[in-house]
Amino acid sequence: MSHLLLFVTLLGVFGLGYLQGGPVLGLFLAGLGLLLGRGLRPARPPQVEEPPSPEADPEEVEEAPEGLSSEQQRAFLAVTQTPHPAHLITGPAGTGKTTLLYALQEFYKGRAVTLAPTGTAALQARGQTVHSFFRFPARLLRYRHPEDIRPPGPHSPLRKAMEQMEVLILDEVGMVRVDLLEAMDWALRKTRKRLEEPFGGVKVLLLGDTRQLEPVVPGGEEALYIARTWGGPFFFQAHVWEEVALRVHRLWESQRQREDPLFAELLKRLRQGDPQALETLNRAAVRPDGGEEPGTLILTPRRKEADALNLKRLEALPGKPLEYQAQVKGEFAETDFPTEAALTLKKGAQVILLRNDPLGEYFNGDLGWVEDLEAEALAVRLKRNGRRVVIRPFVWEKIVYTYDSEREEIKPQVVGTFRQVPVRLAWALTVHKAQGLTLDKVHLELGRGLFAHGQPYVALTRVRRLQDLSLSRPIAPTELLWRPEVEVFETRIQEGIWQKSHGWPSL
Repeated sequence: MSHLLLFVTLLGVFGLGYLQGGPVLGLFLAGLGLLLGRGLRPARPPQVEEPPSPEADPEEVEEAPEGLSSEQQRAFLAVTQTPHPAHLITGPAGTGKTTLLYALQEFYKGRAVTLAPTGTAALQARGQTVHSFFRFPARLLRYRHPEDIRPPGPHSPLRKAMEQMEVLILDEVGMVRVDLLEAMDWALRKTRKRLEEPFGGVKVLLLGDTRQLEPVVPGGEEALYIARTWGGPFFFQAHVWEEVALRVHRLWESQRQREDPLFAELLKRLRQGDPQALETLNRAAVRPDGGEEPGTLILTPRRKEADALNLKRLEALPGKPLEYQAQVKGEFAETDFPTEAALTLKKGAQVILLRNDPLGEYFNGDLGWVEDLEAEALAVRLKRNGRRVVIRPFVWEKIVYTYDSEREEIKPQVVGTFRQVPVRLAWALTVHKAQGLTLDKVHLELGRGLFAHGQPYVALTRVRRLQDLSLSRPIAPTELLWRPEVEVFETRIQEGIWQKSHGWPSL
């Protein structure tokens, strides 16, 4: 068993270094460091908790909001009707995690802070990025290191918000790196002066899917430090889970693929690594010229490939281009822009819509073609229903959370805005940009190949039906990349609870 543990551990760390392009020697040292580095921090015995109590029956509790499926209601009630301090809401792509997030935000309004790991995810979650809220430096955050994790000053509005918050909602937790989660835990403990309580006594609600895109990990010494300190980059490898159990609530009902149950079942089997499912997918979906079909959005693994394709298609269109200039005010980093600040369009350009229309005429993820261009508006013919809609500039708000002493509640404060027409050129997008979107028709252009955990799964799950998906070539079994740490975690949480044992991973 010990030899098997060594092999799996080295394999997991090797995968980390390989995906980041590190040298072979560095990979070996990372694996060796993982075995040796557990002496870096004092050992403490895990505090094993009792198994979770049965979830509340939605028919017996009237607080469940309308508009949720029965499965979403069960998860909502299980989270809100128990004092347990840590919960994970997870499930395959398209099962309605974001819908449930919005319901939880409404329930905990004035008491909760919603955070996400990236600017795009924060905008989608109607929250703030983790780094901006906690004011963490944009680098590796060493374990409980005072130079990296500094509580806010005694008169800081942030301190008041952190002291008064009751709930922390963290979206896209699968992309949250382990050092970031540990820093959140320690910052809350220090600020709230409750060092013995995980997250300083704040209830944490995590939402996300570890089968989708993984945390970004640099190579070299930083990768070695992460491997030696935690064993890997994922949030579930944090030491805090040795102190508190994470109750797991799984969503299984596909909301996105419900009109094609056979496709939903195929995706489920792919998620489980079924080689026959991959053969079935390749037979059904390989169409090298699928990207030429009208109304198709091409997904690529790399940004350069997507940008080059969009520019080529735009230049090929006749007519005069019109440039839309964004208006940026206050604090709004360029890396968080939801679309281009200088957006060049032509009649006939294929675009994707980035916001929902308040009147329901179009939705985030809708595909269409530009029919008319004006200085402050454009007309788009939607692929979904053929309707012509007028798109006007939209204002995205960058928020920070503050504490309102008069109302005694936490409230979002707008610190910056980005005003632009809510569209993006969409002959091609990166797989990363497509996470969270539902798309009408997708062609996966594999190019030089998929290279990261979760990439193929995210790309394949964007469409509602199998007939709306095409591949440039067969996906190789080696491209269906799953990290071994995730495989172990996904197996363990089938029991409905996660408690990290000292010295994890183990089999």
